[in-house]
Amino acid sequence: MRAIYIDELPWHEGYGVIQNNFDEIEMPVLNTSYQYLYAYLVDMNYEEYLTFCRESLSAKISRKSGAKYAAVHFPITEDFKRFVDLLDKKFWLATGK
Repeated sequence: MRAIYIDELPWHEGYGVIQNNFDEIEMPVLNTSYQYLYAYLVDMNYEEYLTFCRESLSAKISRKSGAKYAAVHFPITEDFKRFVDLLDKKFWLATGK
């Protein structure tokens, strides 16, 4: 079972978001946003993570005024798929499962 996967956007062909199955995995409750968790798994703070996504994976990032988290839409490329695979592997290593 994958914990982190790509969810294709039906309204934006060729783009997807990072999604998770955390509700189906028995683990302690997270005390952070999933967005922050993804950054943590690749040893970045949230702003570094967003910059990496934009510059290295060509993600489109938007944040409404005053919003705490950004919407991050990725073109579905081989690099993006490998990045999501890496996040999934790092999640399982971090949880020890």
